[in-house]
Amino acid sequence: MLLIGCDVPEAHWVLDQRLGGRKSPYAIRTLLGWVLFGPAGFSKNSKRMVNYISQSDNPVEQLKEIYNYEFADVHSSDKALSLNDLKAVGIVERDTYFDEGHWIVPLPWRVERNVVSGSYDLARRRLESLRRRLTCNKDFRESYTCAMQQTIDKGYAVVVPGMQLDPGYRPKWYLPHHAVINPRKPSRVRVVLDCAAKVAGKSLNDLLYQGPDTTACLVGILLRFRREPVAVSADVEEMFMQVKVSKPDCGALRFLWWPKGDIEKEPVEYQMTSHPFGAISSPFCANFALMKTAQ
Repeated sequence: MLLIGCDVPEAHWVLDQRLGGRKSPYAIRTLLGWVLFGPAGFSKNSKRMVNYISQSDNPVEQLKEIYNYEFADVHSSDKALSLNDLKAVGIVERDTYFDEGHWIVPLPWRVERNVVSGSYDLARRRLESLRRRLTCNKDFRESYTCAMQQTIDKGYAVVVPGMQLDPGYRPKWYLPHHAVINPRKPSRVRVVLDCAAKVAGKSLNDLLYQGPDTTACLVGILLRFRREPVAVSADVEEMFMQVKVSKPDCGALRFLWWPKGDIEKEPVEYQMTSHPFGAISSPFCANFALMKTAQ
């Protein structure tokens, strides 16, 4: 049944009509087609009906019930994930495990990891460019070397084991690295792996799923701040670094660096053991581990 109000008068124009007897049905043709009018008839059998009426003094709850009933088929509190996001979630859910106080989360590969091989030459050229910059700026050199050495001393990066230096070892991807400096904290240098650096038209980020956005909604955070009298916030120190990469994936996170930061020596191959800054999948993997901890 379709109800059309009088605010659409053209829908009620009579273009043609078919009339019956005085008390018979009749039909009219409108822009929308033929419409039948007339009495519906009367039933000879009378029926008794008993109704129960319940009065509610809470109009808000009534409106909620009406809304939930009318829009039950379109309303859902679940977040819809894209096909790629579902694949990323499936990979990390299948292979994530807890070991020695850390979550071990794999890289969500778009391709088979055993075919991943990046360019050593690109990483070496970028390292030589970095060497020249470190040579010209003593303060920057000290800050960069200190940041890199802390990463190594804390076990977030290790020297590549000898057995994995074989040319045929896979996955193997060499990443350039650079400094990111917060203008508010110019003395603090963060070393970031350039996972967007392209080799033959492809970067490491191109080979990884980004994963769904699992960060907290800013609007939700602001609304929760208004609900209660006291707000509590916390920060996970070096959050990305606390989430470890599965060992078969570490070879895809290699980089070159000088032993103890001595730029006069030959660079050594290192590889990350934690999800690095710069990888497109790191925010998702870190938040996935955080949610697993909360569970």
